[in-house]
Amino acid sequence: MFHRAWDPVLLCASNCSSFVRIISIIHHILRFYYILCTITACPIKVYACGRCGIDVQAHPSRSLPAEINRRKLYMKCRHVIAGIVLTAILGAALPASAAADEIAAPSAAAAASQADEPLTLIPLGVFTTTGYCPCGSCSGRWGRLTSTGALAAAGHTVAVDPRVIPYGARLMINGVICTAEDRGGGVRGNHIDIFYDTHEESRLHGAQAAEVYLIQQ
Repeated sequence: MFHRAWDPVLLCASNCSSFVRIISIIHHILRFYYILCTITACPIKVYACGRCGIDVQAHPSRSLPAEINRRKLYMKCRHVIAGIVLTAILGAALPASAAADEIAAPSAAAAASQADEPLTLIPLGVFTTTGYCPCGSCSGRWGRLTSTGALAAAGHTVAVDPRVIPYGARLMINGVICTAEDRGGGVRGNHIDIFYDTHEESRLHGAQAAEVYLIQQ
């Protein structure tokens, strides 16, 4: 019995019909895309594309001359859209660290410039220096909390008599730059208490005489 599915003529006709339908669908899709590109691109004066070779800026969408090749216009719109999308992707992919580096660079340069500048030192005289730490014997219940509200740090914080040295003053003591951030019950007059992390370090410091300089702001 003859089976119609294997009829070469019918099979060829069926395949051709399907191919024509596919071509028709593609044609309508491209036509719709062309209209969309024309509406969105031409009124805003799309930049000319070197590959297309047509200046769309000279042809508003409502009066496109017939001689303009539609495919070139389609290619122009496609290049412009692709360029916009690529620019957006590259902008979004820019690492946040790069932006942070750009912001931090001026600050780092300014800090380096300040560090290179010579310090202006004003001699305050000879002071007696002792050491203290955050233990209960030295700081009681306050620990590292200073009278100015800052947390004491070794190599940075010193306790002073505010009547002699104001809070926030930067001092040069034995070649180390310190900041007056604290005060103590036994710190009076020309006496400075230097903060250490441990009681052993503060005990080893003992009582010493040191020339103290005020760093001019």
